[in-house]
Amino acid sequence: AIFDCDRTYFSYPCDPEADSWSVPLERCRPEYPGARSLGGSISMDEGKAKALSILLESDGPVTFGPGNQYPLPADVSAQFGFKSYMAMSIYPKGDEPWAFGIQQCSRATGWTADEIKLFQEIGRRLTDGLTSLLAYRDIQEREQKFRTLAENLPDHIARYDRQARKTYANQKLRQLLGGDEDDAAWMEKKTRENFPDGEVDEYQAKLEDVIRTGKSEELELTTPDGDGGWRYCHVRFIAERGADGEIAGVLAIGRDVTRKRQLELELIRNEREFRMLAENSPGFIGRYDPDLRRTYVNRYYEEATKTVSGEVLGKTPLQYWRLTVPSAEEFCRILQRVMATRQQEQIEAHAVTASGMLRYFSMHMVPEFAENGEVTGVLTVGVEITDIKNAEQRRLEAREDER
Repeated sequence: AIFDCDRTYFSYPCDPEADSWSVPLERCRPEYPGARSLGGSISMDEGKAKALSILLESDGPVTFGPGNQYPLPADVSAQFGFKSYMAMSIYPKGDEPWAFGIQQCSRATGWTADEIKLFQEIGRRLTDGLTSLLAYRDIQEREQKFRTLAENLPDHIARYDRQARKTYANQKLRQLLGGDEDDAAWMEKKTRENFPDGEVDEYQAKLEDVIRTGKSEELELTTPDGDGGWRYCHVRFIAERGADGEIAGVLAIGRDVTRKRQLELELIRNEREFRMLAENSPGFIGRYDPDLRRTYVNRYYEEATKTVSGEVLGKTPLQYWRLTVPSAEEFCRILQRVMATRQQEQIEAHAVTASGMLRYFSMHMVPEFAENGEVTGVLTVGVEITDIKNAEQRRLEAREDER
């Protein structure tokens, strides 16, 4: 070795204010194991802190021990058995200062001016190497965190390079496509090659757009599920950039939204069936939201009240009202009571036509619920009972005449 030393090391951090320090990198003669053999961190003591302060205040290497610039830090030198050492602070990019040093354990020694200068040049070169090493470790750590997250998410996740070739596919996506990350040929296939029938041409187009523009894109992908049905997947494409800010590839995150789409389609179908029934009902039907605004009225309602839906939708009874009984205020109270008690009610309503004729309606008011059990509004169904009321009135009048 150039310096014929017994131990060389990098310690971190070179900070006298730190609670502890460690030796991430170290080479020793077998008979002189160092701090790294202990594993973990070492508590900072006064002597070590003072030595680190000296390194930070110096422009170059500093020597410690008999016949050198400074005395040895008593506790740490006794603990690790060195009799002299030379060290300097180094400053890798993107990190706190480190200490680089060599130690002599078999005997005390000193260093010439040329040796100190050579050590300083080595330290400067090693700073560049340490910067690269730390950057590489940081990338590895980030990649490991990414993979740990990606492998445990329920989503389908893939990374693509600038040529739109897969560089990574998580387990969920590999299971979906029947691929193997260790199969280089499968990984290099473009999406169109995984789906030769052109099922995902739009997927490939979105991917290439993001590579070209850097702008995020979204897509809902529909593919056969193998059982005669369909699988729906919402995919988001995000450009990934390198340290220079240039586009390095694309991250694609796909979420299976089949159940959500099935529920949406079911709601659409149910709504269509409801409207088909409601529009052909012989009575009037209306819906009110929690703020008492009308959200739907059927054709019979429009004909009976001589209005069009555009005049009444989005308005409360206080803003638009054609009945004489109950009043708009009373009707609002009934709506609120139905939602608060979650119980249906039945009322009788009266309306007067333009010609002065009194019409009667029996109105059924039912609370509507969401899947989570929350009240979403009130459905009102009214049937005209004018003929029945008039017949009852005629019977009463006939009885009075008989008396």
